[in-house]
Amino acid sequence: FYKNKINGKLKVKNLDGTKSIVRYRKSSKCKGIQNNALKYIEYADTEKKFGGTIVFGKEGQPDRIVASVDVPVEFDYYPKGFIGLDFNKSNKNWIYFSEDIFGQEKISKESYPVISALEKFIESRNKIVKVHKDISEREVRTKQRTPIRLEIKKLHKKHMDLIETSRFPGKERAIIDSILDYAISKSYGLAIDTVATGDKNGTFGQDKLKQLFIDKCIERKVPYILAPSYYTSRRCIHCGWLDLSEANSSRDKKTNIFTCEHCDKTENADRTGAKNHVVYAKHLADIDFWTFNKSKQWAKIKESENIFHSSQINDR
Repeated sequence: FYKNKINGKLKVKNLDGTKSIVRYRKSSKCKGIQNNALKYIEYADTEKKFGGTIVFGKEGQPDRIVASVDVPVEFDYYPKGFIGLDFNKSNKNWIYFSEDIFGQEKISKESYPVISALEKFIESRNKIVKVHKDISEREVRTKQRTPIRLEIKKLHKKHMDLIETSRFPGKERAIIDSILDYAISKSYGLAIDTVATGDKNGTFGQDKLKQLFIDKCIERKVPYILAPSYYTSRRCIHCGWLDLSEANSSRDKKTNIFTCEHCDKTENADRTGAKNHVVYAKHLADIDFWTFNKSKQWAKIKESENIFHSSQINDR
């Protein structure tokens, strides 16, 4: 790099061992992520090597460098506590809170039928473009998949916009802004669920919710931790007992009630999940461990003598 220059050159070592020089610009007429990424170039440590990928453009189009850098995040205050957010596939219990927010214990997607309908439509389009091993089971051929995938991409953008702009029940503000308003009023941070699902469950907003909460927290400088989701609905919030059974027998699937086999306390399983996100986040904040590497977070959480019965969790 040449510091303080709009234009420059980057030395690149290719996978085959050869070296190249790639020109770059700090200014861009591009929209979206390419233009947005330029503000992060100052965080690239020019004295160290870092990994990246060169995406070669088509003839007449510029090449692009894709790399990642660590960007510091500033908060306006140190959190006195956390609000846990548990994301669920169930429309009834879409976002569950660790404590009531403006009189609401949860956000039900049943109040947002347009979002639910769009998710079902995205699911139906995904099924069409799914590539089965058996060619006879494929609904469309390769050439037909491309326009459908482009359509799905636009649908996901619409899905994101709907989630971002939908109002909190009884409020004029959007869901995410209202939750942050509440957190700020109590000087709390957010313990954000990191649940991830594959093709089996598809999207129920969990991927977009996480990113939207992160973006808003950064914008409004609200402390947040991406809390590991391991055993959150299986750990008793009162005594720390874990249900490690394959059948998850402590959770009644009809009533969604978690019953601790150790102390007999009961609670909504999703509320339990949200509260355990708070337990994990508070421990990580107490030891000043703000990294968002899930495996490292989990290792630190397991080290605590107050979160689990040690005999249950040591080998997990």
